[in-house]
Amino acid sequence: MRCKQIFYALFYYLCMIIGAYIAVFIFTHVLFTPVYVNGNSMEPNIAEGTIGFSNIATRHISGIQRFDIIVFTHNDEWMIKRVIALPKETIEVKDNTLYIDGMEIEQPFLTEDVLTSDIALIRLSDQEIYVLGDNRNNSMDSRMFGAIHLSDVIGKDLYAMR
Repeated sequence: MRCKQIFYALFYYLCMIIGAYIAVFIFTHVLFTPVYVNGNSMEPNIAEGTIGFSNIATRHISGIQRFDIIVFTHNDEWMIKRVIALPKETIEVKDNTLYIDGMEIEQPFLTEDVLTSDIALIRLSDQEIYVLGDNRNNSMDSRMFGAIHLSDVIGKDLYAMR
């Protein structure tokens, strides 16, 4: 009788461990992914050292919109930037003014002292987006490495814990 109780107890704990592993896997690979902000390219809106979660599911359900903050991969490195232009759009910056498809676009999340260097007219394909950091003077973004492919996007939004 005692061996049977030990077996059931071990089986119970094994099932609990496997269940916890499956729950963590689903949480971090289907719903949210943990993110650590390394660098100041999104300051003052997102500070360096911020820890949080990015939403994987919402990226697939509602898609990506202009000015969403996204997490994506570039050269096997995770980056956090803001979406400025969407697929099939044209983007241009002249005299610190953003133009999307020839229309001037306000960027209310930027502080007055942020300057965006000129960007020559770029037309995006149907699978590309253009991203910039909020700290334009100190950000490695699409101005350096070009538009990113939608398949490189991991999640959108950042739910910060710190």
